[in-house]
Amino acid sequence: MNPLPTGTTPESHQRYAVVRALAESCPPALGQEIAVTGSVALGLADDYSDIELNLWTPDDALPELEARLAWLESVGASELAIEPLGAAGSVHGITFVFRGAVVEAGWWTVPAQEAALRAAIEEASTAHLIHAFVVDCAVPLRTHGALARWKVLIAEYPEALRARVIAQNTRVWGLPQVTDVRRALARRGDVLALTERLTWDAYNVLNLVYALNRRWAPDRKWLRERCEALPTKPERLAERIEALFTLPDLEQRVAERERLILDTLALLPPAPHVERARRLLGHDEQRRPA
Repeated sequence: MNPLPTGTTPESHQRYAVVRALAESCPPALGQEIAVTGSVALGLADDYSDIELNLWTPDDALPELEARLAWLESVGASELAIEPLGAAGSVHGITFVFRGAVVEAGWWTVPAQEAALRAAIEEASTAHLIHAFVVDCAVPLRTHGALARWKVLIAEYPEALRARVIAQNTRVWGLPQVTDVRRALARRGDVLALTERLTWDAYNVLNLVYALNRRWAPDRKWLRERCEALPTKPERLAERIEALFTLPDLEQRVAERERLILDTLALLPPAPHVERARRLLGHDEQRRPA
């Protein structure tokens, strides 16, 4: 039985078959738990999509790079590209081509994954949110029970984590100069600097909406499909985020940014940073020239 979601694209099914064959060839020492994630697991892959493969090993140290390369070379993988060394001197990822598909393979240890998830759940660590999303969307290709255990661990989005995400992503909007800086950049025609700041604002909005819905925030691809799946959000969320970068006039982009942020703040529960941002942005909106 194919475990991909209902409505999965043909490209997702095709890539799932490729990565399943790859996982079956993987020596146990290189992957006790193996899962496909990303667009394939979500059923959204198209002709341009690569395959995100996650492998977890039971030991405290990652497997030797030579053993991983030997496995990939034995199955005919090509165009191997090794990611830079991590802080502990270990290679976490290798990108390669297998049966015509680009695969991004990432290795973690089971203890490190469990520690990251517990930090998010028990300590409200926002630095580990991506680990929860990876597990949430993961479709197992090989498992000895850890993936199921992790999915249970992250099944409930903690209130303390939700509150911290809201505080972190509204704090900047409570600074008195933030909106004026964006307006000044628009009037100067400083497109690069303005785009950078509007991107930060868009990320903040998305982080807030995901936290509001108690969903683990993904990366920013497939924006329209992912926004559509959120029950509580500002109207036309995806279209309005895209408008921040496509409206013809830079000052229109800043005005749309202010309206989108205010509509997002209106959905959030009361909190000091939220109330301060509402007050400042509401005041700025009132004094903005028509």
